[in-house]
Amino acid sequence: MNNIESIKESAKPEMDIDKCVQEIGYEVLRQLDLWGCGFDDKNTANDWVAYICNYVANGAYSGRQSQYTPERFKEHLKKAAALCVSAILAIDRNGDCAPRHYEGLPRAGAKA
Repeated sequence: MNNIESIKESAKPEMDIDKCVQEIGYEVLRQLDLWGCGFDDKNTANDWVAYICNYVANGAYSGRQSQYTPERFKEHLKKAAALCVSAILAIDRNGDCAPRHYEGLPRAGAKA
């Protein structure tokens, strides 16, 4: 048995890692359908961090504690995780994030 299988066996029955990862994958596909790769490819590292932090923060606390629910937080965490995956995919496609406006440097690994 490898280490991953051992970890999965020791997880509580209600902890379904495969289901969680699958739901994040569906969210990645939903976001790609909405925005497409072209939009993602224009995001700077700052943009990605802002989007991801926004979803996590709004899920945990949106200005009113009464709006917090574990389900809402979980949905926001899935969206943030999907954004992390999308950022990784954009970096893989382009070799880096889009340059920040003040950098004025060509993207590392950009295709000429």
